[in-house]
Amino acid sequence: RFAESPEERWERLSRLAGIREQMARPEAALEAAAALLTLANAEAALAERRPSAASLAARLHLRLGQPAKAAEALAQNTAAGVPVEFLREAVLQ
Repeated sequence: RFAESPEERWERLSRLAGIREQMARPEAALEAAAALLTLANAEAALAERRPSAASLAARLHLRLGQPAKAAEALAQNTAAGVPVEFLREAVLQ
């Protein structure tokens, strides 16, 4: 197995989450979304992608009937510097 850069790992996990979501496997997609959040929190170069990972996690939590966990994920997108589209989603949900 080859070593992956953080960017390559992000791309792999992002695709995996999308595939699993399209296959109607929200639990499995949520695992990948959680890994994306962990990666974004651990790698400064990926910090700008944290809002999209939080948004994905929130959407999956809602699909699984977990509104409190969705609210927790969206709360991450109310911080200063979060792009307006993610802030809007967090405030309106």
